[in-house]
Amino acid sequence: MNKNFGALVVDAGGFENLDFQEKNCRNFIDKTRHLRLGKGGGEALTDYFKRMRLMNDGFIYVVDVDEELRIINVFWANAHSKAAYEYFGDVTTFDTTYLTNRYGMPFAPFVGVNHYGQSILLGADLISSEDIRLKTSIQSALYDSRTCADFEEKWGQLIQKYNLGDNAWLQGLYNERPFWVPTYLKGVFWVGMSTTQRSESMNAFFDGFVHSGTSLKEFVDQFDNALRKKVEVETTADFNSSNQTIPCSSPFRIEKQLQVVYTNAKFKEVQREVWGMILCNCILISKDGYISTFNILDEITTNDDNVKSVKYSVYFNEEECDVKCTCALFEMRGILCRHALNVCQMKKIHALPDKYILDRWRKDLKRRYTVVKSSYDDLRHNADSRRYELVVKRCLKLATRVSPSYDHVNAFMRHLDEFENQFKGLTLESGST
Repeated sequence: MNKNFGALVVDAGGFENLDFQEKNCRNFIDKTRHLRLGKGGGEALTDYFKRMRLMNDGFIYVVDVDEELRIINVFWANAHSKAAYEYFGDVTTFDTTYLTNRYGMPFAPFVGVNHYGQSILLGADLISSEDIRLKTSIQSALYDSRTCADFEEKWGQLIQKYNLGDNAWLQGLYNERPFWVPTYLKGVFWVGMSTTQRSESMNAFFDGFVHSGTSLKEFVDQFDNALRKKVEVETTADFNSSNQTIPCSSPFRIEKQLQVVYTNAKFKEVQREVWGMILCNCILISKDGYISTFNILDEITTNDDNVKSVKYSVYFNEEECDVKCTCALFEMRGILCRHALNVCQMKKIHALPDKYILDRWRKDLKRRYTVVKSSYDDLRHNADSRRYELVVKRCLKLATRVSPSYDHVNAFMRHLDEFENQFKGLTLESGST
């Protein structure tokens, strides 16, 4: 604290130029380091967590407190979000910009992308404070850096500016920069996710339920309502994808192949690439053994309605049926681009290998999280959910009984293996009761 206050004095050009004392600075930091829960907020939050834990063992929450046992941060996730994380936790954003309520508590959702490209909540956090100036500097280093060297320079500047050289957490983040800094992640699978898009999507997620004037008590009451509504939207999309077929727009066999397996939302993205093939001119540049190199001239319409020609390179391995485009659409969004599809058409590839058909986008998979209730205040769940919850509760009881003994655990696991083997090769259908 003394070191940081001294830095403020230097920046201001002397004590006489500061309109606050070190005591004021300490008081401000003390206030912002813990949650100001507001009237009834702490009780509402505690009651909510107790109720959720009582109704389902899959609900978890973690409360971070300071030396005086005042709440600093709160994290929670219900069983539905935890189960969804198994499928969609490979790409996750942590957005502190979405909502700051009247008590100055940023609500920070952990957000993934489901099989329709929709935002799906994987966890939630209330955090006590954030340093706006430091946040701005970090954002500049992240999003204004075009190269790795740019990021290194900007990161070094912010560490020096805020005297954070001894901060172990930031040092840990820096060491893991290849896993989260955008300039290091070009060509890495992002499921089409950007910070701006997910933030906008989360606005729609909670729209009509919470806003900047929402108290914590009101927030707790409305949180499950918003989550339940989102699950209803996904359930409707599941029904439509299973019962409504979008017609193919061409005789292109790969389009038909993806029509059968992809959700409607993702098949529409495929169709946009199929339509875009019309504007592509494919030219063979070289061939070396099984490897062919093509240049694709793509006509792009700009925001000011001008048309320009953009060149992409596509590499095709005939032996392995492997296609790769410099636009990296498949690597980043999981949808094969028009340029690669153009080459597939030229090479008379009538069906894509399985490696280009992502399970993430499939409509013919039954995902476990869909039978887990999204809200444990909602008793109107379906038969699948009731059966699932019955099995989970029984297994949890058994786990508690056998876990103290290795012999009991080994015996239990053997019985589970035998039971699991009975279902190998069988397709389990959802029942109605």
